[in-house]
Amino acid sequence: MSNIDANGNELMEIEEVAVTDGGAALLAVKETKSGEEKYDLVWEHQAKLLRFDEGENQWKERAQGTAKILRKKDDAGLYLFIFRREAIGKLGAQHFLVKGTPVNLHPKNEKMLIWTASKDISDDDEGFPERFLMRFGTKEEASTALAEMKKAIDSSTH
Repeated sequence: MSNIDANGNELMEIEEVAVTDGGAALLAVKETKSGEEKYDLVWEHQAKLLRFDEGENQWKERAQGTAKILRKKDDAGLYLFIFRREAIGKLGAQHFLVKGTPVNLHPKNEKMLIWTASKDISDDDEGFPERFLMRFGTKEEASTALAEMKKAIDSSTH
């Protein structure tokens, strides 16, 4: 049965209907694994990461976020460098720190580290050589990062 308002418009009653399949909420929190569970954290710090684009012959900003050095739990001689982008957590860099990896303070800026990864696998599983620059807020932070990276490289058995 319908009602009519003062202007002669027909008013209809609307019934609310709950729709559910009885299952869990569609946006339920799910546990995800990043692979970092297989490693122990050695060092981490906030920084800005740049990579060298050989095609354009210039440095390009890769990400701002968290840099980490991780040591594999079941292989103490295997060290991994990862850089996760702020907010989204996507990888900006991921490569092993192996013997002979050159890492130094940038010659013109003491707040920056520069190194070449022989095989960065952040974009694909095959990996390819990549040059990186990491910028910190202070030269002390850069010096600490350099010491930690060199220690991991020297301790690497790979």
